[in-house]
Amino acid sequence: SMHGIALNVAVDTAMFSDIVPCGMPGLDVTSMEIELGQVPSIQGVGWQWADVFAGILGFELSRTPASEIWALRNEEAAAFV
Repeated sequence: SMHGIALNVAVDTAMFSDIVPCGMPGLDVTSMEIELGQVPSIQGVGWQWADVFAGILGFELSRTPASEIWALRNEEAAAFV
């Protein structure tokens, strides 16, 4: 693909003023803060995006706290010492 995705949550959009989004003149770069009138939680945006993207791909996500992932990683590492 020649396209990517950017989720502009709370950024100074002035630095994007010379960008032509998706090669479509006349469009502006915006942010969730501008569109919503408030700054959404970065974690909330991440989880919601992950859920939508996983759904498009036909997957269902489960949430595991980072502390549990690190604990498992440390246990596995300790087994090799």
